[in-house]
Amino acid sequence: LTLDGCTKITDSSMSSLKRNCAGLNLLSLQRCHRITDVGVVPMLVACRKIRVLNLNYCKQVTDETLKTVAETCRLIELLHVGFCTQMTDAGLYSFATRVNHGCFKSLDISYCRSISDDSIEALAKKCTNLEFLNLSGVNRITDEGAKSV
Repeated sequence: LTLDGCTKITDSSMSSLKRNCAGLNLLSLQRCHRITDVGVVPMLVACRKIRVLNLNYCKQVTDETLKTVAETCRLIELLHVGFCTQMTDAGLYSFATRVNHGCFKSLDISYCRSISDDSIEALAKKCTNLEFLNLSGVNRITDEGAKSV
């Protein structure tokens, strides 16, 4: 299901969608600015087969979504949360330690400016099958974090 740029989609819409999407394997909500954890988290719980999740530019989504992805979407391969400015080290660390490391291959956390070396190092240690990592604009990463990747 791709709803990229559907700027009028809200958490209420997500509640309705989750009832019919148990077999969903792709959810893309890029630039759906009204979406929050209130809409995304229950959708992820209902749609546990999601392999691809794109939340780029969903600036109201937080660490709670990262935690839920890792705990409930055990087949997740790709997670894009670029420009989700409320993502923090705590959320990324939680994600890195809980995600199914055997499946997970692609992460975009570009311009998530609260991310630092701490969570990047955890990601590098835990997510050894990672093939794509976008750290553009993550300006708190130092040489130390970059070396760990």
